[in-house]
Amino acid sequence: MKTSPRIFYLCLFAIWGSFGSFIYQAADRKSRQQDWPQWRGPNRDGISTETGLLKSWPANGPKIFWKKAIGDGFSAVSVVGDRLYTAYTVGDNEVLFCLNANDGNERWRFRLNKNFIDEYGNGPRATPTVDNGVVYAMGSFGMLYALEAINGRKRWEVDLHKEFGHPKQRNYGNAEQGADRGYSSSPLIEGDLLITNVGRQPSKTIVAFNKHTGKLIWTSQTAERTFASPIAASTHGKRHLIGFTGEAVVGLSPQDGKELWKFPWSNLYYLNIATPVFLPPDKVFVSCGFDQGAVLLKISSTGNGWTAQKVWSTRRLKNELSSSIFYQDHLYGFDNTVLKCLDAGAGEEKWRTGGLGQGSLILADQHLIVLSEKGELALIEATPSAYKEKARAQILSGKCWTMPVLAGGKLYLRNQKEMVCLDMTGKF
Repeated sequence: MKTSPRIFYLCLFAIWGSFGSFIYQAADRKSRQQDWPQWRGPNRDGISTETGLLKSWPANGPKIFWKKAIGDGFSAVSVVGDRLYTAYTVGDNEVLFCLNANDGNERWRFRLNKNFIDEYGNGPRATPTVDNGVVYAMGSFGMLYALEAINGRKRWEVDLHKEFGHPKQRNYGNAEQGADRGYSSSPLIEGDLLITNVGRQPSKTIVAFNKHTGKLIWTSQTAERTFASPIAASTHGKRHLIGFTGEAVVGLSPQDGKELWKFPWSNLYYLNIATPVFLPPDKVFVSCGFDQGAVLLKISSTGNGWTAQKVWSTRRLKNELSSSIFYQDHLYGFDNTVLKCLDAGAGEEKWRTGGLGQGSLILADQHLIVLSEKGELALIEATPSAYKEKARAQILSGKCWTMPVLAGGKLYLRNQKEMVCLDMTGKF
């Protein structure tokens, strides 16, 4: 039986279309793998899967791809495709920006709330989260928004201050009793839920909203609000939402906020700031500053529920501001102003180095990328054998408390006045 030319070409076009779709989807998957869509990256652990980064730099650092003047704030950068999202002040307002990741030019902006004034630095604190074409952002006064990522059109909003009351903090030493440092917890998307840390009313420390509508789904915990952002992880066949209140680290059921386990951990001022770190398959590391330190917990399933038992604790790794990174059985992080490597199995210190202040770090291509609080950028091999610095350069000045972000071979850094994009591959 002969096949007509028309049917033959239709089949050929169908095959070619399917092949083209496969190529497009593969390219799209590769592009998504290089995105940094939320606080601490794709898996909320400070780790990038990108490779092929430069292992040495000129004296003045990697090539500057672009540089842009910005306003006050500590919001980190989220990158999806060729779009970058972050927040900073403009005049008397905190504003969310969508920028072109390739040149820093503005695509759209959206006012979050009025400018937040604080002795340690003004402006927005939380980092926007991008999920399936929607960007979720929060201002320092608790205005939470869902916006269309393509154009900034508002889908819904929630006034956390109005709905849950003023999240007063306890005394900060010399600060006025009840002083507040602003809403800082970066939204976590877990399935159809948006989860964040908001207040101290009964059972309303950690809350979950429907990410599509902004409807309140559940509330949990009665404790001091803190600035740490939650994570989610699976262990023993169960999904756990892991959050830091001002008084403890807790494991919650994402479906209803029910408490699965709790372990008290805090400091004199109830200031738990660093994000919890999950160590597969069943451990959680948390750390805080102000002379408290860190603890490693083992999560176990029992016949009656769940337990969190201490494996070890130490005062040798106090994450006052930035969060630690777990890589190849070791923890890397700042003990106040000293960068350290600890053996995750026993908590023993492997090496330390000073001079970077209260910096921040991420990991990529087997190296730590560290930004000091005064704007020095350092590249350090992620090995427990010894401190091995490969490169260092002064990139920014002033106060640099915002973590570096790597996406598509470009490194994004900011302080309170300027943002810079660096070429970390030598290909741009």
